[in-house]
Amino acid sequence: MLGDFKTPVVIGNAEKPKCFKNIDERKLSVSWKSNKKGWMSTEIMSDWLVELDNKMKNKTKEKRKIILFMDNATSHPDDLKLENINLVFLSPNTTSMLQPLDKGITRSFKVGYRELLLRHVLSQTSSCKTS
Repeated sequence: MLGDFKTPVVIGNAEKPKCFKNIDERKLSVSWKSNKKGWMSTEIMSDWLVELDNKMKNKTKEKRKIILFMDNATSHPDDLKLENINLVFLSPNTTSMLQPLDKGITRSFKVGYRELLLRHVLSQTSSCKTS
């Protein structure tokens, strides 16, 4: 959430939303992606993972290595060759047992996160217009 290593990805269904009419989305503090349904896709996820892998490779002289635990969502690619990220996939149909956030906390977390993210984006856009 702090963006220490990755800029948050926001996925919408419009390539250029009406609310971005006078705003260059490349200057936002988020990475804007789009597809018809506004959902995560294998292509978006793969691009994100490759970009994160490159960032981990270039982060320090030690080439930071990380592990990501992922569920078996259809958008999660299982055939990527990454140097600095080890993808570990949870067993099928165990997500709700192994991930406590699936117990109803996810919705509350997302509401709070979106509110903070929107406030941050709006503060960035209002400061861009005044300068």
